[in-house]
This record gives sequence, C-alpha cells and structure tokens, in this order.
Amino acid sequence: MVEQTSKTDTNLILIDELNDFSKHSLQVVGSSRREIILLSKTLDPAIYDNEPFYQGILDFARGDRNVQVKILVKDIKPVVEQGHRILNLARRLSSKIEIRKLLVKPEKDSITYLIGERRHLLYMHEDQVYNGFVNYEAAQESKSLADEFTYLWDKHSELDPALRTMLL
Repeated sequence: MVEQTSKTDTNLILIDELNDFSKHSLQVVGSSRREIILLSKTLDPAIYDNEPFYQGILDFARGDRNVQVKILVKDIKPVVEQGHRILNLARRLSSKIEIRKLLVKPEKDSITYLIGERRHLLYMHEDQVYNGFVNYEAAQESKSLADEFTYLWDKHSELDPALRTMLL
C-alpha cells in the first residue's frame, strides 16, 4: 500500500512499508529542534541503524547545546551484540543522547514510537511489522505517549552497563 491520508484526519498519514517508516523517521528528526524520544523493542536496525538516520541524529545533537535524545529499548541484546550506529553515537555524545534499557513491559508492549518536539509522532503498531502512521501535528497524542515515556524513563529503566563505553 502507498501512503494514504486518513479520511477522518488530514494530518494523519497511514503507512505500512519500511521505506515510509525510514523516510518519516528522518523527517521527524529533521523537523525537531529540542527533544526526540524513541521507544523501541530492538532499536530496529532497518530504520535506525543506517547512515541517513545516524547523520540526522548527529546533526540534531550538534544543533543546540540544550538538545536531548532519549531512547528506551526493551531488548538491548541485539543492539549491543550486533553493534548499532546510534549506540556508538550515544557513547560519544552521552550528554545529549542517552539509551536506557526498559525494565518492565509497557501497557502496549509491541508498539514503537518516535516523537519529536512532543508534536511529531511516528507510530508503529508492532515492532518490525511496519504498519502504523505518522502525524506531524499530533500534540495531544504525543503528550500522552511522552508522559508515559517519561514515567517509564524515570521509574522503570536503567543505564545498562553493556550500553556504556567500553574502554580498553
């Protein structure tokens, strides 16, 4: 299916292909100025472990001294064992980009979302299934998810030692 605008909300774009998720992840990052939050089961390498996304996050992090990227990952094992550009970047820019391991299952365990500026929302119904939507004017939905994210970040996550820089 090609991207479709929802019949009930003209700001809502329905997507169901990897390429569309990749394209919109770049647009969410590119349209953000202060904050990006990402909740993902495995930090899907097909979307987040490629040069364009890496460069987008790097440019975002360099854009202002007060920017913040927070990433909650449910399963860090593949990220650590297989390597990941965003993990390496987080190790280099730890004051601006932080990845934490989620210690509990969220209410909707299979979802993945990327939120920029608490307004731009890229939402996947099930991790690595590539079915969901993007909405660049989703302040209400983004606030609800960002509040849940903040709660999980503050109360139910940790900076796993495997995510830290390993010095030899």
